[in-house]
Amino acid sequence: MTPKSAPAARSKNQRSVRIESIRSMGRDYHRILRTLARAVLETQGWKFNINVIIAGDAELRRLHCTFFSDDSTTDVMAFPADESAGIPSEIYLNLQAARRQAREDGESIQRALFRLLIHGILHLGGWRDHTAAQRKRMLQHGERLLSELADPV
Repeated sequence: MTPKSAPAARSKNQRSVRIESIRSMGRDYHRILRTLARAVLETQGWKFNINVIIAGDAELRRLHCTFFSDDSTTDVMAFPADESAGIPSEIYLNLQAARRQAREDGESIQRALFRLLIHGILHLGGWRDHTAAQRKRMLQHGERLLSELADPV
């Protein structure tokens, strides 16, 4: 499964998406995740510079504890940009959590990572999931984007 192609030529208004891996990932994953991120940004009309960092339980737990005083791991964390300091938005994806979710949901790790990436981008775009109603609405929107932007297996 690969995300549907975003336009090949980047316009001046399109922002950059950079993928980094703390956990071992292939280059194809980087390309596919970058393409999906750009497609989500385009469909939502958002222009962010985003660094996507693929990490594991330990790193996400450390960040969760540091920034939210919660000593548990999480599957995705999004940090908005600080444009005045030249710091781009960051999304941390937990590869180990994606593997667990894929196994539980009977889907590929790639699809689980796509879902986490979309969720992180939605947070950067202002979506919140603090209440049950917000979470339901956000998850439904994320699933719509996933269906629209990712090719079937």
